[in-house]
Amino acid sequence: MQPGDSTLGLDPDQLSVLGVVVDRIYPDTTWGPGGARLHVADDISRQLGGAYGTGSDSYSSRPFTPDAHSSFGWQRDESRLAFLGRGLLAVDRFATARYNARFAELTTTQQDGLLNDIEIGSAAQGFSHTEWIAWFDLVLEQVFAALFITPVGGRYGTEWAWNRLLNGGDA
Repeated sequence: MQPGDSTLGLDPDQLSVLGVVVDRIYPDTTWGPGGARLHVADDISRQLGGAYGTGSDSYSSRPFTPDAHSSFGWQRDESRLAFLGRGLLAVDRFATARYNARFAELTTTQQDGLLNDIEIGSAAQGFSHTEWIAWFDLVLEQVFAALFITPVGGRYGTEWAWNRLLNGGDA
C-alpha cells in the first residue's frame, strides 16, 4: 500500500499524531528504517478503516467487560478506529496542556515522556487511567500488526516483513 491511499480511516490530524507516535515506538535504527519510513501509520489507518477497525463485522452490544483480558475480544462501545482516533486527539491535547505545543512539535525526549505517562495510565488529560492503558495497548498491537502481519501490497508473512524492515521498506 502506498502513502496517500484514499482508504485511510483516520483524519489528517489524527494520522499526523499517529505517525509521530509510531516513530517513537519504532524509530529508525542502524538495523533498518523506522515507522515513518515504512509508512506504518498509513497501514494502521487503512487496516482500521475497514470492517475490523470500524466493528462492522463484530458484535458491538453490551454487556462489555472493559477490564477483560484481550482474549475476550474488543470490549468497548466504540470501534477500534474511533477509540484510536479519540486517543490521538487526546495525546495532542495532553501535549498542549503540559508543554503548550502539539505532540509533533515536542522534542523526542518530551514525546517519550508523554508516551511513558500514557503507557502506565498516568496521563492527566483526556482519558481515564484504564482507558490510557487500553489505548496504548491498541497502538502497540496495531504497530506490530502493521509491521509483521497486515498485508501491504498483497504480501503477507514474516519473511517478507523482515525483508521490508531490513531493506528500507523496498522489499
